[in-house]
Amino acid sequence: MNTKMLKLYNMPQNLKQESFDDLKQRLVHYYEVDLGNCEMSNEMWIEELAKSMYYINYKENFIEQHEAYKKMCNE
Repeated sequence: MNTKMLKLYNMPQNLKQESFDDLKQRLVHYYEVDLGNCEMSNEMWIEELAKSMYYINYKENFIEQHEAYKKMCNE
């Protein structure tokens, strides 16, 4: 997603680009998109997107899961 697309979503001013980029990289790593191992269907992605919009603590829970995943990968 390029910067022009972000403007369409009216991103809050207090959300720094670094935190957005960090979250995006966490998603790529966690779902192994960069390795070509992601087997999620479009419907599964839409469900995750809906959860992220609906549940208040989704982001924090995802970050915790990603940290646990990184720890598991390093063991």
